Amino acid sequence: MFDGNYVIFIPHHLPPANVQTPWVTGDEDDDVIKKAYRHVFQVTVAEMAGEEVTQFRKEVPVKMAQPPWNYNATLLSGRQGSEYSPFLHDVVYLYLLVLNETVGEGEDHTDGQLLFNKATSRTFRGVTGNVKLDGNGDRLPDYWLWRMSRDDDVFSVAMEARMTSEAPQKVFVLRPVTWLTQDGSVPPDTPVCGFFGDLCPPDSAERNIIASVSTVAVLIVVVIIVAGIVYRRHVMLERELEQMLWKVEYGDIHFTKTNCVGSISQMSLLSAASAPPTVPSSRRSSLRVGEGQMFSAVGLYRGGVVAIKKVPPTKADIGRAEQLHLKAMKELNHENLLSFIGLCVDERFPCILTAYCAKGSLQDLIENDDINLDWTFKISLVNDLVNGMNYLHSSPIRFHGRLKSSNCLVDNRWILKVADFGLEALWHREVHPAATDRDAQWSQGMLWTAPEVLRQREGAGAMATVDRQRADVYSFAIVLYEVVCRCYPFDTDHATPAVIIGRIQRVEDPPFRPSLPAEGGPGGQEGGKGEGGPVPGAVYRLMRTCWAETPADRPLFPALRASLAALTKGRKCGIVDNMLLMLEKYANNLEDIVQQRTGQLIEERKKSDMLLYRMLPQVVAEKLKGGQQVTPELYEAVTIYFSDIVGFTALASASSPMQVVDLLNDLYTSFDSVIARHHVYKVETIGDAYMVVSGAPERNENRHVTEIANMALDLLASIHSFQVRHRPGLKLCLRVGLHTGPCATGVVGLTMPRYCLFGDTVNTASRMESTGLPLKIQVSQQTKDMLDDFGGYCLTYRGTIEVKGKGQQSTYWLEGKEHCDMLQLPHPPSLDC
Repeated sequence: MFDGNYVIFIPHHLPPANVQTPWVTGDEDDDVIKKAYRHVFQVTVAEMAGEEVTQFRKEVPVKMAQPPWNYNATLLSGRQGSEYSPFLHDVVYLYLLVLNETVGEGEDHTDGQLLFNKATSRTFRGVTGNVKLDGNGDRLPDYWLWRMSRDDDVFSVAMEARMTSEAPQKVFVLRPVTWLTQDGSVPPDTPVCGFFGDLCPPDSAERNIIASVSTVAVLIVVVIIVAGIVYRRHVMLERELEQMLWKVEYGDIHFTKTNCVGSISQMSLLSAASAPPTVPSSRRSSLRVGEGQMFSAVGLYRGGVVAIKKVPPTKADIGRAEQLHLKAMKELNHENLLSFIGLCVDERFPCILTAYCAKGSLQDLIENDDINLDWTFKISLVNDLVNGMNYLHSSPIRFHGRLKSSNCLVDNRWILKVADFGLEALWHREVHPAATDRDAQWSQGMLWTAPEVLRQREGAGAMATVDRQRADVYSFAIVLYEVVCRCYPFDTDHATPAVIIGRIQRVEDPPFRPSLPAEGGPGGQEGGKGEGGPVPGAVYRLMRTCWAETPADRPLFPALRASLAALTKGRKCGIVDNMLLMLEKYANNLEDIVQQRTGQLIEERKKSDMLLYRMLPQVVAEKLKGGQQVTPELYEAVTIYFSDIVGFTALASASSPMQVVDLLNDLYTSFDSVIARHHVYKVETIGDAYMVVSGAPERNENRHVTEIANMALDLLASIHSFQVRHRPGLKLCLRVGLHTGPCATGVVGLTMPRYCLFGDTVNTASRMESTGLPLKIQVSQQTKDMLDDFGGYCLTYRGTIEVKGKGQQSTYWLEGKEHCDMLQLPHPPSLDC
């Protein structure tokens, strides 16, 4: 394909790192692939291979290692940001542009549609180049077309599509494109003979011969394949029939000692396994067959719980037609059909094995007044019944023939399963006894049977003219009546079942059917509120249509499925589905509540942490929160600040207690705002005394002396503007002392723990304050020496003072910084300093 007649286009939305030499991988095929790349056009987003994008991707890991992300710098070492990070940058940048404009115009920035409208049709410059959005919010990027040049053997941009440009011309050729065809022209869209040579056929005669031979060959191959498939299917079918997968051996069945209709565990069944059960009369099963009332036993078959139903004796030699029917029964697989496990033909106990449904039959469910059947429950059961019958009618079984509420079973998940279908020949003589033998019990079991079936009772041959599928629709209508009205279909208290059957067989006008609510039966008015809640009137109309006298007027089950779908508006009506939907809504609501409570908890935690950090240093508080013990710690050098208000005792005695509290609160609030600008920690306040340290609990090398000195100057300057609320004209005099030296720290106490400083440095700093003068900052020799090392501070020698326990000490006044600008501190007129 590299003779010049083919051109390969490779779109790279995000260009590779080696966009100029994409063929280079470092193996022995690089030179071969390089020749192939002479025929390649590579399309990329413009400027994505530029220096700005490359630099941006290099900065991403650097920024991620910094606050607030603080990602592990070691893991990011030597890596670049994701190739999608430039696009993410431009998306966020676009959002901020729109948000800034919205807030500036005073509009609602939470209105998503408003923000979207402002973002569309916008153009700006991003990291990925020019960004232009159309009216749908889709980006129209610029594209570059890369092409290898013959001169330098590297890819470079040959054409540019400027989709963001407002000019009519969108495509620009940056350098001529050389085509590698023999004549240097553009290769045609389609080769001369087509991609497969089909456009250059041989002459007509050869073409006819080839066509004839090809047709015959294809027909022969098709016939061979079809014959092979048919033969293989026949062989497989015969093999499956010989295996008799439907046959159950008597010895594999483990019978229980008692009849069990309710819920039962597999362990209890294992302990109760015994010989075939004698049918007790204590509990009525929901399974009735033929003339007499039969009871369903429960047992184990190959480790699974099964329902066992005795059947009339069956010949061991079953014909081919019956085997095909049993095979079809075994292969039926639908959620709403009861699984047929197999047939046991042993003369000791001929029986049918089916799946076990713990909830019993639909008839049991209807007769149990303890179970509340609301409309959702009812429509779910009806929908399951329609789905099961629709599948059965489309299967090889074709029809049910004995549909009634007693053979519609309900499993543990409240899913209805249709039972007792198929095996028509097995039940025929029981379902159609002679008229003289028919008793009330048999008549009662036939109340669900269609009129045309009741009229054809002479034998199986007579049923050939009956539409059995539409007869099932009639039976469905009677079951639907039972579910909706939750009552027996006919009034057997005033008429025997035999009389009711006789009326159904006769052609009355109108036909004899169960009484609907509008006609005075149970459930109230049609379309009104029936048992279990409101029942749509369409359900009663559907009932009438399904039990119509003429079979052709009854809809088939596909049409019934469509009617139910229209009734439920396409929503899932299964009980489990509705429960899952309710659980999902509850879970979503619970997630919102949890998220809201979590947010509130986080806010409260922030408040408590903030209060704790005001009482203790943050590093100490974090250790206490983590349950760690705070051990005492030694510091080689810290600087301590002490101050008090000169004349505070006289001022306090002349003021009320509340006025003193307000004064100290205002004063220390003002002081706290000042010290927040410095790397210091307020240790405590006692009365008018104020103690601050720098260099502990967080070490800051030697900067502690400058931090305390700057803070002391700021506090001394702030005292001038401070106003005493109850004495507006009064100016306070602050006396300050500083000292630098070693100290020990620790947390003292369990109730209201305090972070305390210990050592001679604390005492000396206190002496610097107590021996000082109003509106003066007295510093020790150690503090002065360290400030001189930094420079920029104006200190004057005061002299020597007696320090208790230290003897004579040289001290200095700290009077300012930055060119030794002296603080102009006027003497307070209203207080004797």
